[in-house]
Amino acid sequence: MKTKVALHRAQDLGKACDALRAKEAIRIDVGTYLEWRDLQNNAIDDDEPELAGSIGRSMKALRLQHDTRAWEREMAAQGA
Repeated sequence: MKTKVALHRAQDLGKACDALRAKEAIRIDVGTYLEWRDLQNNAIDDDEPELAGSIGRSMKALRLQHDTRAWEREMAAQGA
């Protein structure tokens, strides 16, 4: 016997999957941001302002892809 999944359950599952994907994406992006921050600090220490500026622009672009509150929560969760 074949059963059909109720439409509202499928929609709920879709929303849950989207939320999980978004949470994973922000977790990865914050990790990348923190790595880039270390690289930027190294570039500043090595007196390479062009490299530091380029890294900073990339960091900003990454940060702007996400909601500010969610970003701050994840930064706190990762100990930054």
